[in-house]
Order: sequence, then C-alpha cells, then structure tokens
Amino acid sequence: MNLRKPPQNEDLPIFTTLFSSPSTKDSQELMEYPFLSLAKKRTQPIQYRSGDVEVTVKGTDDGIATIWDWDLMLWLLSQIRTALDRKQPVSRKIRFNRSAFLKYARRSNGGKEYALLEASILRLQSTTVRTSIRVKRGVTVAFSWLESAEILRDDQGHLKDAVVVIPEWLYEAVCDHRLVLTLHPDYFLLKKGLERWLYRLIRKQAGNRAQGWRWPLRLLYERSGSVQAFKYFAHQLRSIIQTGHLLDYQLSLVSEGTESFLVAVRQGQRPVPDLEPPREDPEREDPDSIAPETRPEPPPVRFLKLKPRTYELGRKIARGYDIYGLEADWQTLLQRQHRAPQDPDADFLAWCRQVATAPVQDWQAYQRLLKAE
Repeated sequence: MNLRKPPQNEDLPIFTTLFSSPSTKDSQELMEYPFLSLAKKRTQPIQYRSGDVEVTVKGTDDGIATIWDWDLMLWLLSQIRTALDRKQPVSRKIRFNRSAFLKYARRSNGGKEYALLEASILRLQSTTVRTSIRVKRGVTVAFSWLESAEILRDDQGHLKDAVVVIPEWLYEAVCDHRLVLTLHPDYFLLKKGLERWLYRLIRKQAGNRAQGWRWPLRLLYERSGSVQAFKYFAHQLRSIIQTGHLLDYQLSLVSEGTESFLVAVRQGQRPVPDLEPPREDPEREDPDSIAPETRPEPPPVRFLKLKPRTYELGRKIARGYDIYGLEADWQTLLQRQHRAPQDPDADFLAWCRQVATAPVQDWQAYQRLLKAE
C-alpha cells in the first residue's frame, strides 16, 4: 500500500511566544518592495517588476493582507529573532496568546479587537506571494504569509490562542540577522497605511546615514504598489512631509527642475552637503607642500546617487549582504579618502566585488576591509 506523506507542519515543534516586549524586527526585503496593501480593503493584486525583482501578491474576495495585518507578523518575527539572539530553540510553528499580541501592538483588549485579529490571520493565510527575491536566477518562489492557522476559542467563541506556521522563505530571513532591522517602538501608533509604509522604506534605505536619503516621488509611487492615481498619492505624501518628521526621521521636499524629491535624515544627523568634486587648478598650491597643522580639511565628497540597475547587479555580486548597508559603507569610505569617482556605479560595483571576494569572516575583519585605503 502506498500512502502519501502527512503535511510537514505536523512534524514541526511548537515555539511558544515568550517575550512580552521584544524590540520590533522587520524583514528588510519586505520594507523595500510592495508586498502589502496600504488600504484596509483591497482585492486587486499587487504586481511589481524591476530588473530581476518580481513581486506578485494575490488574495481572495476578502482582500489581500494589509500593512495593519503585518503587525502580527512583526510580533512573530520579533519573538523568533529575540529567541535566536538568546540562543533558545525556535520553530516556524508558533503558538501565541491574543492578549500578549494586542498589548505588544498597543491595541485595546476586547471582542472587536479579537475579531480583527482573527480576520488578519485569515487574510495572511489566504494571501499568496510569488517573488524572485533571495532565490537563484530564473527561480520563483511562491507561498502564503501563513502556511496554516489553528484558532483556539474562549467560552464566548472569540479567538483566545492561535497556532500558526510561517513560510520557510520568511523564516530564513529572520534567522539571518543581516536581513532584519529594528523599527521604532511607536511604529504601531501610526494610523495611516501610507505613513507606515513610508517609515519602513525610510528606515530601510536611510538608516543612520549622515547624508540621509532621497527619493523621487514617482519612484516612491512605484514602490508603494498603491492603486491611487499618482496625483492623489503625491498629495498625501506631501501632507506627511509637511509635518516635518516621521517618528525619528526629519522630512523635507526639494525640487530639481520638474521633479520633486523626498529627503529623509535621521534626527540628530546632519546631511552631507551635495558639493561638486573639486576641479583641477594648475596654479593652486600643492596640498602636500602645506604643513599638516595648517592644511585645510578637504571638502566632503558629495552624496553619490546610483542607478537602480546598479543595486540589482550589486546584489548578485555580493550575495547575502544588505546592498544598502554596502552602499553606506562605500560612501563612508569615499568620505574618508576624500575621493569622488568619475563613474560612481562602476566604483560601487568594484567595492561589492572586493567585499564578496575578500576572506571576510567576522565583523572585525569587515571593518578592517572598510578602513583599508
């Protein structure tokens, strides 16, 4: 007699949530691309493609998973990451209590919230994702945000506890500390979907960089996966920028010709001036002939902008590294060397190759590579 194998989920050990207030962790890849609906009710699929990056998200008539539904996934990922950091056993199969999650997400505790939580679980389970991120070239991976969900109810029929299984693709991400970032503790207090999405993107790309980051509004529109017309999206975005800040980031809007850019800088950081590289002057004094105590400091190298294709090539060259972290280190190295490359894209890719081929085994070794001139 030939019997089929039972579902693998049955063989997984159960990881029970242990930590009441872990720091909130999110997947860097999910912060960068449109994987979630910014509206509370959306049935239209999300379809995004740029170079080799493909993201397709589909749901049912009840809609696709929203950025508010993702609060639960943040809770689960944070539990796993905290346990890993403390050298405790973890699993993709997780059991949690409703009250613990609601307290963590800074929500009220009552029948309405229990129903909303159950609806979130169902949308996460019924939303299917197809992507080419973090797989071999020519390969596409497909999964649901929750492979399965078992709901345990109280005497009133409300959700009390749940046992869920997260997909292997997401589990691998949270197990690699290089692929997760910590969010601001007040993230859950952001009301608007666009604010939540914008903060996550800024946190991913601007980070703690002294020069901050800037994005064309049109690029932000494409990355958001929004179904609004661009003019309405831009209007809402400008309203957020006019407040001057988003949690711990300072926001401003600058224009160059007909294009507008969002600029975000971590509070307490000062952006590096966008200076042109110094021109050669045959009559100026040789700086090496000036005494060290009187030699002026060279002007900071301007913040160099890279082409979108360069990021894709950099990911292929330095697999496993955070491409934006590599870019920040490259910018730091240029500042230290007071060097402004004529071809920033080629120079950055050369840095990626240096990192990828060097015998970098630990953080100290990487820092030695970064300081090498």
